[in-house]
Amino acid sequence: ELDFASRIFDGINDHVNLGDALGDVFHGTGAKWTISTWVKANDLDDDLILSRWNYGLAKREFFFRVTTTGELAVSLSSDGTISNRWGRKTGTGVITQSSWHHISVTYDQSATGNYLSIWVDGNEQTLNAYKVDGSFSSIYNGGSDFYISGLPTDSATMWEGNVADLRVYDTVISDVAILNLSQGI
Repeated sequence: ELDFASRIFDGINDHVNLGDALGDVFHGTGAKWTISTWVKANDLDDDLILSRWNYGLAKREFFFRVTTTGELAVSLSSDGTISNRWGRKTGTGVITQSSWHHISVTYDQSATGNYLSIWVDGNEQTLNAYKVDGSFSSIYNGGSDFYISGLPTDSATMWEGNVADLRVYDTVISDVAILNLSQGI
């Protein structure tokens, strides 16, 4: 059971700040990465699971959010602002309250117009536009800290639930590898 091996976040002020860890993985021409983790939402309240985003400064890079309708959404900024961002989200109801879900997001900067792929519970999702403004070419390198659970400057973004087995790869891993991770292999 993942509950015993997870970090619990209260949705009020709990977060983990990983600093500027892995910054070189996420940015630049030709950047490719995969982020994979297990999540359990105690509520569906537009909370951020992961972020390198700072509302007060031009340090917006990316965030992962679960929407009020159970969509997994990812937003990327090209210039540190919300003027040039690009995002995708799954269909409604793929993340349900009080259940464990394995999520994986891949990013390939060279796949112009199709930068992201999202998997939930080992199944690749059909994606819809999410927060698309201006133009996007690559993730901005703003030096934002990497947070698990929201932003410390905005309690409304704090994750309420659990996160377990967070993994970051400096490449796009295969569909089979993502399926294996979702099955605990």
